[in-house]
Amino acid sequence: MAITEEHRRIRRRKSSSRIDRISDLPDSILCHILSFLPTKSSVATAILARRWRFLWAYVTTLDFQYQNQEIIHRVMLQRRAHTLITFHLDYDTPCSSYQLETWIAFATARSVERLDLYLQEQDSSDLGDLPPCLFTCKTLVELTLDTCGVIPLNASVYLPRLKKLRLIFVQYEADESLPEMLAGCPVLEELEIELFDDMVCCDVSSPTVKRLALNFINERNGGRAGRLEINTPALEYLLINDYFLDHIKCGSCKELRGWMEPPQQVPTCLSSHLRIVKFAYLHGRKHDFEIIRYLLRNARVLEMMEISYSVCLDSDAKVEILEKITRFQRGSTSCEVDFIRS
Repeated sequence: MAITEEHRRIRRRKSSSRIDRISDLPDSILCHILSFLPTKSSVATAILARRWRFLWAYVTTLDFQYQNQEIIHRVMLQRRAHTLITFHLDYDTPCSSYQLETWIAFATARSVERLDLYLQEQDSSDLGDLPPCLFTCKTLVELTLDTCGVIPLNASVYLPRLKKLRLIFVQYEADESLPEMLAGCPVLEELEIELFDDMVCCDVSSPTVKRLALNFINERNGGRAGRLEINTPALEYLLINDYFLDHIKCGSCKELRGWMEPPQQVPTCLSSHLRIVKFAYLHGRKHDFEIIRYLLRNARVLEMMEISYSVCLDSDAKVEILEKITRFQRGSTSCEVDFIRS
């Protein structure tokens, strides 16, 4: 019986559905697609077909989220790409200082742009000083170090492209180690630091940083009460989490103000750069109003102040607070004050 035209169309449709359109894409596009996968998944595509066998080796991203050092080494040795855009390692098994230095040297030798190292299951001091090659990598744009060794004193730091830096529970050989490192980052814009309170003085100085987040943890016995100094004239965003209020001893003090006295001269970062302020869990106490009034009056380019109430306030108290704050003088004519539900 002759095959009808309808049968031919069905056969052509079935044949076309079996075409592997992904494999027809250029290698550059396939490698770009693979760069969004964890390295383990990227390597697994080698079994799909002969075309895919070594395609993963040209991907410019390495994302290790497993704890087998042998596999990590094998993947690093078999890579064929000369450059490396991202090197991400989430490793929660203790490793040696030699191993850490090997990973960092591998990444920096390949002009890495983003380096993320998370070694969370050991003490940073056990790993010793971070290698010099890390502090002179001219291609680094983003750097995250989580429990990754010690930042030495007098390190020759020059990271000319670094814009984002996260230092999570790394150790510092001396208090001066941190400002020395920041001095070698001439275009740094975002800085996040988490550390135990074992610094006599935490000095954060940078003429270019726009976003700064500081988180101080007091979990170690014998932690020393330290001093925090911030000199960031370009600052637009500031977040500080600290435990210090739990450790103040007032003695015979009859009055304790809720926030420190404002400086005689308005900081440049406040008057010329601050654009957004978020005030959480407002109780409507005297010092709450003092700091809000100060910020509204002196932040001349402020665009938004977002305020959320404490959950313990009733509706009448919220209305009273709203009416009081809306009467405050504003240094910025474009500033909006939004009250949101907490």
